[in-house]
Amino acid sequence: MPLLLSGALHTHCRETQEVTHLNVFFLIVLCLVLALLETRFALRFDAAANRRQRWKTNAIAFVLASLVSSLMQYVLIAKIEEIEFKGLFRFLEGLDQDTAYSTTFIWLGIGIQVLVLDLYLYVWHRLNHKVTFFWRFHQFHHLDPYMDVTTALRFHPGEILLSQLLKFGFFLCMGISKEAALIFQTLVTASALFHHSNIRLSTSIESFLAPLLVTPRHHQNHHSWFLEETDSNYGAIFSFWDIIFNSKTFCQAPSSVTIGVPTHSAQTVNSMSIFRQILTPFQRIKRWPNAFLQRK
Repeated sequence: MPLLLSGALHTHCRETQEVTHLNVFFLIVLCLVLALLETRFALRFDAAANRRQRWKTNAIAFVLASLVSSLMQYVLIAKIEEIEFKGLFRFLEGLDQDTAYSTTFIWLGIGIQVLVLDLYLYVWHRLNHKVTFFWRFHQFHHLDPYMDVTTALRFHPGEILLSQLLKFGFFLCMGISKEAALIFQTLVTASALFHHSNIRLSTSIESFLAPLLVTPRHHQNHHSWFLEETDSNYGAIFSFWDIIFNSKTFCQAPSSVTIGVPTHSAQTVNSMSIFRQILTPFQRIKRWPNAFLQRK
């Protein structure tokens, strides 16, 4: 799921450029903080393997995807500014913000929009696993043989392209406000970095957060070699979508979870250059081994 590169596709988006720069700064600082915490509170003890090589690969992938994302946003924002379209939530723009009632109503609307956007990402993520054409590109994210905070930056440029095109239509139809889009982008950035990180939470903190938010232990199942687990736990920010739509699997012991895709061993992926990995969507998709369809 291209959680960090979505951007806010909305009218007057030139005003968001400064916020985007702050978002990038926030992303970098959060990455560094989580990376430091990973060295002190590791959930899985294999995540340090080939760290330098993996971080280099994931950083290059992030730069390539960011270039595509920036180009798409530039083109799509220009198109949005040419279209006068009243989406579902555009009525909020007409409210008088000087009254306490209207202000409360506006913030309630923003909260609802954030929920709607998170549900949209849940559906999009699930489609990336169920539609073969989408999986061709999303598989690149899952090929990382270990999972840490940099895995959240690893998305194929093709997936970003598809995501931006669909998001363009969704934003238009829903009339998502600039404020809601920016708040959601910040929240989903923080969430993606957090739940991809290799951080072990205490039992009490895990029990407190897991019913509402996606945690590292919850999301590690989604990167498991077992298909029944890979095809589960799709949530981006909120974990309850997986409960509502019956796609939740319960957390496995970290020592029993092998990260990646079983058709590509860690040794195979580590021997591939970033450009060979980028080309994987255009190669024949290998069948998921029967031994890893479900955990026995």
